[in-house]
Amino acid sequence: MIAIPVGRDRLAAHFTRCQELAFVNVDGAEKRQANPALEGGCAAKKAMLNLIKREGAVAVVVDQIGQRLYGKLKAAGIQVLQGPRGLAPDALVALWRQGALEAMPESATNRSLQHEKKGGCGGGCGGGCGCGGHDSAPARLSPVVKPAGFTISALKPR
Repeated sequence: MIAIPVGRDRLAAHFTRCQELAFVNVDGAEKRQANPALEGGCAAKKAMLNLIKREGAVAVVVDQIGQRLYGKLKAAGIQVLQGPRGLAPDALVALWRQGALEAMPESATNRSLQHEKKGGCGGGCGGGCGCGGHDSAPARLSPVVKPAGFTISALKPR
């Protein structure tokens, strides 16, 4: 089972801002659910992560994702795959089956700016978000760097 963030029936540009999540199994059966992260905040993102786990996804296909959620997915044993923006879920599933989607490196993730603003999450979530950032030391985040030589132009729809 893979999870695909969907907006306008295409891979959404940003993982937590998608309208819904498409869960597709290897046979192509698809189930869609509203994205609980749209409510905003740590608890809503945690609800999104829990939904993905509950549905049994072994991988998520993303265009963009934040460092913190990327880390939580990886820690849960869920593979994070880089997908070309603009493709429909069925096209992404076909690429997944062919093994044509590459794992997203951590260096390609986006910095968690809201988390940094709150000083490690203790400010806005009440300490119960499960982010692991509630100690006194702020998280050290690396800059966003796209992998060298990474191209997906051949996969973009015309």
